[in-house]
Parts: sequence; C-alpha cells; structure tokens
Amino acid sequence: MLFLLLKYSYKSENAKLSEFFTSESEVKNLKTHDFLNEIIIKKGVGSYDLSGTLRSHFLNFNQIEKNYFEKNLQVQYKLKSKASMVFSLEYANRYQSPDFLDLFYNRNYNPTLSYNQNLSLLPETLINTHSLKFNFISFNLSKGHHFFSILAYEKANSNLSKDVINFGLFSQSLNVLGNLNDRWLLVISDDRRIGTSFLLKSKLTALTNRTKNFINQQSNETDLKNIEIGQKISSKFEKFPVQFDLGYTFTKSFFKQSLFNTSSNQQNIKVSLGLRANIRKEWIGNVLGEYFIQKTQQNTLKNFLLGGQISYRKDKSVLEYNIAMNNILNLNSFNYINSSVSLLGIDETSIVALHGYITGGLKYYF
Repeated sequence: MLFLLLKYSYKSENAKLSEFFTSESEVKNLKTHDFLNEIIIKKGVGSYDLSGTLRSHFLNFNQIEKNYFEKNLQVQYKLKSKASMVFSLEYANRYQSPDFLDLFYNRNYNPTLSYNQNLSLLPETLINTHSLKFNFISFNLSKGHHFFSILAYEKANSNLSKDVINFGLFSQSLNVLGNLNDRWLLVISDDRRIGTSFLLKSKLTALTNRTKNFINQQSNETDLKNIEIGQKISSKFEKFPVQFDLGYTFTKSFFKQSLFNTSSNQQNIKVSLGLRANIRKEWIGNVLGEYFIQKTQQNTLKNFLLGGQISYRKDKSVLEYNIAMNNILNLNSFNYINSSVSLLGIDETSIVALHGYITGGLKYYF
C-alpha cells in the first residue's frame, strides 16, 4: 500500500523580555510555515510487516527557508503460537529546533541567582537525531499475561546545550550548540495473573544519557545513569470486601561530569502496603502506608508515610461524607531529600519540608 500525505501548518509566536532596572527590552516575533510532503509505504510478506515513511519538510522562519528530510523504517514479525508475540525493529531520523524562549539575546533572570542568554542559536538551527528501537510484546489474554520490552538507542552529533560561567554569587548560562547527545533506554514490563485472586506487576527501567556542554568556555562531558525496579502484587477476591496491594520500588541514580571530576548518587527504597475496601457499596475507602528510605553521600532519611480516603453514602441518599488524609504522621513537617549536581560542578543537597493534611467534605447529589 502506498499513501501520500500533504500538510501545511502555521505557528506564530510573540514575546517581550523586559528588564526593570536598565529599562532594556527585546521583542521576538517568530512565524513558522511548515509544508509537509509525506510518503508512506506498507507491505506484508508472510509473517513480516514492512513499513517506511519519508517526510519532506519545507520550513520558512521569518523568510529564512530550510528544507530537510525525515526517515522512518520499521520491520515487524508476528509469531503464531498460543501466546501472541510481536517483534519489531524501527529506525527513525528526525530534526529538532530550539525552544522559542531560548532565542532571546537579552538576559532572562531566574530566582536561582542566574540568567539565561542566547549566544549562537537561530530559529533555523536544527538538531539531527538518529534512533534505533527494538520492541518485543507477548500477551495471552486467556491466562492474563502481558509482557512488554523496549530497547532504544538515540544519538545526535550536536545538541542544544549551555555554556555556564560563574561570577561568584551569580552565574550566566549561554544557549549554545553542543556536539554530543548519546542515550540508551531499556524498559521491561510484565503483568501476570496468579491463580484467580492475585495479579503481579513487575517493571524495570534503565537509562543512561551522555551529553556535552561547556563550563567557563571549557568542554564538559556529563554522564547520567538511572535504574528503577518495582513490583506490586494485588488481590482480587470476589466475595471479600477488602483487597490489598503490596509492593516495593528501588531507584538508584548516578551523575558524573568530567570537569572538576564531580559526581553524585542517590538511592531510594520504598515499601508500600495499601488496603482497598467496598462494604455494601456504602463504605468505600483506601489506605496506603509507605516506608520510604532516601540515601545520598551526605544524608540518609527514613520516613513512614500514611494516607488515604474514606467515603460513606447510604443507598439512595443524596449526601456523601468523605475524609481525605495525606502523610498524617508528619502534620508539622516532613524532610525530603532532593539531590542534584549543578553545571558548575557543585554538589548540592537541599531538604524540602512538606506537610501532611486531613480534610473532610460533604457532597450533595441532585
């Protein structure tokens, strides 16, 4: 099968950046016309499905013209067995333009004692990205099993980056063109029914991202790695009014940059138990308790979180009463670690205070 698609889109963006103390201002007007010609080809060969897309973009940025092609190729294989299985391999080539607010040449100040300023980006600055993705899906509806996995790799020889310069208490962040963006992503998800009363959900997510930016006009390479593993088992008792959810989540993050040899890591462990109740369709509620551990190179915090919601409505009544609770064991304060490493190579750890609450309500049905 062969399809031909013709499309036109128009976008107009206007913004004004003003500075109160110096009375400086900058006005940006960007009008983008996108003429798209797209050819789609699909072909089935036995158990294989082949498809390809070629997109021709003709852009006009305020009378500046740009023409480029985007390509997408996909091969899909369907295995005939008791469980339906699908394998697919996909290649994509696409382009990305800068965000409109990153094009301002005047200083855009932030509450974090820094400002952003465009140095070399133009509306027609396009980042060319190549990506390769492998998918595997398997499901058996009769047994209640579903498995999904994806492995993706993305690479760009250039990226929209920053050049950060520190002036002591203040820092400057210049929008520039970088020269590397390397990314791997792995997702594995498995849902399966255990007997007739339980459902087990498992998920693994892993990400590694390598990019280059600049600090004080010196090239800097950053490396970010993150992994998350979680499982949850839920009950589905047919003749019992109370159900439960029991699970855990483990998260580990690593950050490293070449300049100043700075690194940081954070580990989170969460164990949760939830109860869900539906008593005679009048009392409906859920309660969730979580034991939460956060660990960084500087701090370790352990907290128990408790919250939920309970509602009551008598049959044929027009009134419904409800109570909502969140983090009720920490009504005054709650310490939470937010760890990060700035582009200046400074290891920062901030502890944010959150509060719990209890609210009640009354709902009237007309």
